[in-house]
Amino acid sequence: RKEFALGNELKSVWWGTTVEVLLALGRNEAPTTENLKDLPPELVHLLNSYNDAEVVRQGVISYMASTAQNSRDDVFYSALAAYHGDIESANALMRGAMGKVSTSIFWAWLPVFDKMRATEDFRQMLVDFGLVDYWKQHGWPAVCQPHNDSFSCDTKSQH
Repeated sequence: RKEFALGNELKSVWWGTTVEVLLALGRNEAPTTENLKDLPPELVHLLNSYNDAEVVRQGVISYMASTAQNSRDDVFYSALAAYHGDIESANALMRGAMGKVSTSIFWAWLPVFDKMRATEDFRQMLVDFGLVDYWKQHGWPAVCQPHNDSFSCDTKSQH
């Protein structure tokens, strides 16, 4: 939180606001309203209603049916789905985010996505996007390690 405050002091528009919203969900805390100011109103509404499973479920369904998706919003909706245990939607939305901007995978290592990382769908996504081949060639990261003919990744974030 100290680093986040310093980041805000140094630069008013930066990715730290996204991180802080996703970390709040991982801590089971309400996202800070000031961190939501640049998001679409319907997403702000869902983040402000993050504890209302039905409101979030309907919002995720509506977003997934929409043609106005983008990688940033995919990640937020994925986090909301993961927060409420809708891991299938969380994986689909993260896959969509990665298909638009490959570095979106960065967000998947935050605590709100712990259960998502435990799924075969998540591991398959890493294979499909070439990360596993890359790791085989250049070395495995500390969070994912090879096992026999497969691999596993940490499913519990360091909080």
